[in-house]
Amino acid sequence: MFSRCLVSLTIVLSAYAAEETKVTRAGSFWIQTITGSEPAPAGGRLQISTQGSVTLRGGPDNQVQYTVTRRSKAKNEAEAKQLLQQVKLKLTRRGDLTSITIAIGGRIGEARS
Repeated sequence: MFSRCLVSLTIVLSAYAAEETKVTRAGSFWIQTITGSEPAPAGGRLQISTQGSVTLRGGPDNQVQYTVTRRSKAKNEAEAKQLLQQVKLKLTRRGDLTSITIAIGGRIGEARS
């Protein structure tokens, strides 16, 4: 199944949009990357909820830029795509709080404070 889900977050200036890459083979794993960004208020808070590892870097602008790398072991690309689609990303903003939630399978609930 899933070996891990890696989330890298960097606060930098970039255009808002989430973009998925195609599924590629890397050794015994199939990998897909999602990148995007969201405006964040100056002095705002960031909350991350995930089952994978997280890397966080500060930057000079009021943006949260994220990269999610979805990885799975599968027999073929079709099976890998099906498994990778089970990793869901939800980004929300309420006031000064920007929340990123990543869940494997099922529904994404609200991240807890």
